[in-house]
Amino acid sequence: MSTFLFNAIMNPLLEQLEELRGYTIDENQSISSLAFADDLILVADNPEKSQCLPNYTEHYLNSMVMTIAANKCT
Repeated sequence: MSTFLFNAIMNPLLEQLEELRGYTIDENQSISSLAFADDLILVADNPEKSQCLPNYTEHYLNSMVMTIAANKCT
């Protein structure tokens, strides 16, 4: 059950992150995140986006009463 709950919370976040267009591949394609199991990598092509993506993620998770394990982040 925990896997289902985790995915139910993370999938909307991943969809919203993709709308922020973190790293632009070309004018029609971009990528903002890579996710596997309970790992999330945020990808950006400039300093503004590289700060926006983690801030957005933290705000989203806080709204779901979840926190980021800062000691595991780099």
